[in-house]
Amino acid sequence: MAITRRWQAGCESNLTASPTGENEFDVVSGSITTTATAKTGSLAFKIASLASPSADVVLSATRQIRIGGHWNLQAQAATTGTLVFWRAAGVDLGSVRMVAGDLNLNLGLYDAAGNQQAVVNNIYTAGAYFHLGVDIKIDNAAGWVKVYVDGTEVLSWTGNTGNANIDSVRFGGAATGSGPRSLADTYLDDAYIDDTTGEVAAAVPDRRFAYIIPDGVGNYSQCAPVGSANHWENVDDRPHDSDTTYNEANVLNERDTYTMTTVALPAGWTIAAVIPCLYCKKTDAGTDTEITPTLRESATDDDGTSVDADSSYSLKWERFTTKPSGGAWTQAALDGLEVGFVGTGTF
Repeated sequence: MAITRRWQAGCESNLTASPTGENEFDVVSGSITTTATAKTGSLAFKIASLASPSADVVLSATRQIRIGGHWNLQAQAATTGTLVFWRAAGVDLGSVRMVAGDLNLNLGLYDAAGNQQAVVNNIYTAGAYFHLGVDIKIDNAAGWVKVYVDGTEVLSWTGNTGNANIDSVRFGGAATGSGPRSLADTYLDDAYIDDTTGEVAAAVPDRRFAYIIPDGVGNYSQCAPVGSANHWENVDDRPHDSDTTYNEANVLNERDTYTMTTVALPAGWTIAAVIPCLYCKKTDAGTDTEITPTLRESATDDDGTSVDADSSYSLKWERFTTKPSGGAWTQAALDGLEVGFVGTGTF
């Protein structure tokens, strides 16, 4: 049994000019932009009405996942607008949709053929965020799909849920024959996908992705700055400015760290993980250059996993579920955090 994070997005990097590769999605079709009407932070994704835009996340093949996210919807009439599909080799295995009707606030659960397996009426409030969680097991006899709104199970489908590995999740888009995706713009924030292989069905947790950015010089300034002599000023832009400002590791094991802004935890909330996000590239496509995210707290370094750098800018991230000095994350640890990177691999 294991729960493994495969993807998350909060839109705070604001990379709408390049929504694939550098951004949180692998494939984008149509108008996926940003809105200041956010659940967490200052930005959320806006999925435009009527034109059926969609955003896909490619996954390692699996039979079990859970999908969480905060949605802000308007009442739906005349057509059935899809919120999320789970798919295999470009074919839908199932979906959660807004159900067509006379300005209804209904959600439906659908199988691969587009047959409605369950429906719940008047379950959300128009123009207000709610948390939608979908827990899925693909099996041709003992499968399930459970749908949760704000932690409460509202839809269920059990039995034959298919017989193919899930290899992608699509947000938005029109189901075959259903016409436009939605009659109004819809907003998505704090979305994530976990692999839940071996787990039992359970309510999908409400996760929030607060965004902090560099705001000062950290303990390490070993890399070559381009733009500002203050290293942190080369990596605090949102969206990033490509080759205008950056810090370059050009010798093996050079490292840079930066002090960070912080956020105040709401009462009763805890930090599940800190996720450094690195927008990076290598300058020599023929060299196996890698990059390693690193955190520093309480004079303790914690280097993550070395991953390949691509020849064009792309997003690399890793979840750190404990603080560098050991134990659970605290407000004090977050306040004293430095985030950075190490040049690894071949130079």
